[in-house]
Amino acid sequence: MASWDGKRWDRGNSELTGSEGQDDSCWDWQADSWWDWQEGSGGGTWSGEDCTWKGQSRNDGYRSKNDEIREKARAPLLKTIKKLEEDLKQSRAENAALSLSLASVSTASSQAQSTSQQMMVAQTVGHHTDKELTRKLETSEDVASFEEQFRTFEELRSKLETSEEEAASVTASFRERSWMLSRTEAMAKQEVEEAERRWETELATARAQQEESERRWQTELATAGAQQKTQEDKWKSEIEVLVEDNGKRRALNSALSDEMTWRKNAEDQLRKELKAESVEELANT
Repeated sequence: MASWDGKRWDRGNSELTGSEGQDDSCWDWQADSWWDWQEGSGGGTWSGEDCTWKGQSRNDGYRSKNDEIREKARAPLLKTIKKLEEDLKQSRAENAALSLSLASVSTASSQAQSTSQQMMVAQTVGHHTDKELTRKLETSEDVASFEEQFRTFEELRSKLETSEEEAASVTASFRERSWMLSRTEAMAKQEVEEAERRWETELATARAQQEESERRWQTELATAGAQQKTQEDKWKSEIEVLVEDNGKRRALNSALSDEMTWRKNAEDQLRKELKAESVEELANT
């Protein structure tokens, strides 16, 4: 039978089409199963009786190469998408927390601004009533009340400055995280597009290679068929010559047999005649 060399079938064997007496009935194995073995390891057993392969599963060779390319191209893409989804989820959670912090800071800032406005109003009123305050400072009770109001004013001003700094810090952090998120999404989109283009290129290359292999196989199959047809015609011619020679030999043998029979009869007749002559000579004597 034909031999497997790990890549293609040896077509130099005249018994490529199966066991004796099946003619071309086993060409189907090339059309149906051969591609599954082209890039495989071989090792199966070809059954010439029912034209099938034994001991090897189908779809473990060339036609599964596209699936391998597809999986290989999708693996990093799926990994990148999963990581981006996790980063996006984490960024949204952090943004929500920042939004809450910003809202809290804004509330505190509003309260501080309100208190500051009240203090400014009080300070303005105090400037307009400087004479009255000077007069009130003459008593110890007025001095203590003024000092208490001044300390309260300083505390409120400090809280206002702290709230404004926290609000600015939270706003800057929020803007920085938003910028990083938009940049990450753009990079992820670019990676996805590049992976898709690379996968499409590899798939197109694999398809072109498969088509080229199919065309080459069709050419080899046609060549093998033509060679077999030529060999069969040669055998038929040789058989016809042998049959003709055999007929000639039979005719010659028949002629030789007839000649030998004629000679034997002639010899017998000659013996009889010689015997009769001998008897006659003896009688005459």
